[in-house]
Amino acid sequence: MIDDVLGLVVLAIISGVIQAAALGETLEPSGIVVIVAKALVFLVAAIVLGSYLSPRVFRHALALRAKGIVLALSLGFCFGLAWLAGVAGLAPIVGAFAASLVLEERRGEVGLIFAGIGASLVLGGHAVVSPDTYAAAVFMVFVTTMATPPLLLWSLRRDATQQKPA
Repeated sequence: MIDDVLGLVVLAIISGVIQAAALGETLEPSGIVVIVAKALVFLVAAIVLGSYLSPRVFRHALALRAKGIVLALSLGFCFGLAWLAGVAGLAPIVGAFAASLVLEERRGEVGLIFAGIGASLVLGGHAVVSPDTYAAAVFMVFVTTMATPPLLLWSLRRDATQQKPA
């Protein structure tokens, strides 16, 4: 999780530098400090508050036993944090990432976040991440996300059979 958070902070800085360069400006060191501080404060606040509130809210939602309520609540939680991140002057994806940390659903989204933001950044009239590179990143995230659970299960079963006494 720490590497994902650091990656998002680096992404926020790179996005700020590219956006400033696109305007013919430079991003001052104080601007970088502000970006990092906002991102870290937002993530910590979202995780602390979300870790306290989400179990209680989801427990009540599960008690309703209504079809789709947990999915709708999860999406609402994600969109709400994305909106709050936008209000705070951060990329909405920071809020969505914070929601995924709180909900403990992190399977490949950081790679998609990086690729998506890179594809949306433009410098000198060209996308920072080309469509081909974006497609390759999405493909790799998909493959590694789908392959990891069965490979992990296979590895754990293999280790368990090797450790049994003969």
